[in-house]
Amino acid sequence: MAKAKGLMIAAMEPQATEEEEFNDWYDLEHFPERRSAPGFLMAQRWICIQGWPRYLAFYDLDSVDAVYSEAYNAFIGENLSVWSRRVLSRVLGNYRMEGTLIYPDDAMSVPKDEAGYMVLIRFVGAGPNGAADIIDGLRRQFESRPEVRQLRVFRDDENAGREFLGVLELAAPLASLTVDMGQMGPDSGTVRMMNLYTPYLRRGV
Repeated sequence: MAKAKGLMIAAMEPQATEEEEFNDWYDLEHFPERRSAPGFLMAQRWICIQGWPRYLAFYDLDSVDAVYSEAYNAFIGENLSVWSRRVLSRVLGNYRMEGTLIYPDDAMSVPKDEAGYMVLIRFVGAGPNGAADIIDGLRRQFESRPEVRQLRVFRDDENAGREFLGVLELAAPLASLTVDMGQMGPDSGTVRMMNLYTPYLRRGV
């Protein structure tokens, strides 16, 4: 399989009374559509156990251009199904990011039997040297820790290089879910999200 150079993530949470329909929609329609699109190399669902919103979809892309393909556009925007329109109109905390991998050069998600946990760290308001500061700071703090199987850093292509996402794939949860901003450099920006996830498993499967 090709190594990934981009990602798309989508985080959201259904109303408490609509969780069963939300997961049916995601598992039976929404997720399979995206997983089948050209350039989507791997698709995984996660549940947030520290942070918000509750559900996350994580897509490894051969490049961020995959989200602009004709095939992908065939089921978004005006082409959304009636079911998709109904579910999406009711979810909370809808957050989406499309990004390009900037560290390392290319890498796929780690298999879940090796990394059953994941942390997402979102940096907002980075300065001109933000990419280097974030990569260097995260590497110093996390890359040598035994729980960490892989560190990746992505640039949010919709926000002119001022937003970044650190992705830590873990064999076990970190003892403390914090970032020492003193090690991040002056252009790293501000942490706006630091969520811990475990893999989503469909009930009855």
